[in-house]
Amino acid sequence: MNHGRIYNKKLITDFYMSQLNKFDKLGMGKRTENNIIITKKLVDTTKKRLYQLKPILKIVKENK
Repeated sequence: MNHGRIYNKKLITDFYMSQLNKFDKLGMGKRTENNIIITKKLVDTTKKRLYQLKPILKIVKENK
């Protein structure tokens, strides 16, 4: 098993989680620090990608 690769995927999932938290805190229709408007589609797409990475989180937890 390539632990470095799993660690990198964990960092990516952490990024998506932080983005979702940021979107929730700012609210729909607001802009991020990168001037991106928070829309339902953006939130839904971010959630979908996080869900796709969910099996990686399980692997990381099992290897701790």
